[in-house]
Amino acid sequence: MRGEYAEAIPLLETDEPPESFAGWTRNRGVLALAYNELGQHARAREICTHALSQRRREDLAYVILNLNVQIELALAEAGLGNLALAARQLDDLLVQNAPDEGAITLGALHHARARVALLERDFSAAREHLRELEVRYRSTGVATLIEVVEAFKRELGRAQAPLGQRAGGDEKTERARHVATCVQLLRNQAGGALPGERASAGLRLALELSGANHGFILMAGGRGELAAHLGTGAPADELVMWVDQSMLDAGVDEQTLMTGEVRSEVESNNKFVGPVQYCAVPLWARIGRQDQVVAALVLGFEDRIPRIPEPLAVHAIAKHLLGG
Repeated sequence: MRGEYAEAIPLLETDEPPESFAGWTRNRGVLALAYNELGQHARAREICTHALSQRRREDLAYVILNLNVQIELALAEAGLGNLALAARQLDDLLVQNAPDEGAITLGALHHARARVALLERDFSAAREHLRELEVRYRSTGVATLIEVVEAFKRELGRAQAPLGQRAGGDEKTERARHVATCVQLLRNQAGGALPGERASAGLRLALELSGANHGFILMAGGRGELAAHLGTGAPADELVMWVDQSMLDAGVDEQTLMTGEVRSEVESNNKFVGPVQYCAVPLWARIGRQDQVVAALVLGFEDRIPRIPEPLAVHAIAKHLLGG
């Protein structure tokens, strides 16, 4: 599917002026969708903001032509880590479009809002919007829309219960296959993505595989440079200082490199802040002829057993941060 998005972009990147045909704005929304799916959220946001600047406010009432670009703008903001802004934009659109009670319109908005809630690790909100999505899309009787509902149910289920914690089936084989697929998707996003987009994509992968409630990536160097954070606000200074020290310790003692699970005796990699247990995982990458800690992946777990993503995924996130 990613190949289809990449192939579609040259066909959609045209120079026609906004007045050239009635579906111009909708086409720009489709183009933004392709960039969003490829992880190039800054480019998607640029396309959407330009398209919307060419439309009067009253034009936006024609949702069949203009809604998709507004949804893709919110999803681009979410992909860039601006989750509160994305949620606010979609909530406003839901209020504006509620009186018309259009099943497809409201279904699309609830789907997008559920996706943002999932990125926020707000599972309660994600389930609420999933319920609304299901009511709207099932009422249409359209098989492809109903499959959208089922696909999101599966995605939400995976996020709430990581594969290694599920019962039944060959869990190790299923897990390994899922991790390999996720890593390959991450690698496919490297070309053209900005550093912040790469960090956000890597963090989303880590949250999915670990089941963490929230997390962030901090670059090495002791400057407290936050590359990405999801599921909560920016981390407190005390937490950042602890992570910086963890990276320094990891550079000296390579035994603090990632493991398949968190072990309580590795105190330097774990810290409680209130009810949340944070696990700091150094991200190693080869620079020149030397392996170096380039960043730290920090995962926060609340009311659940901590789990660190597999080494394959952790190495892929580190390499992805550097554009590899």
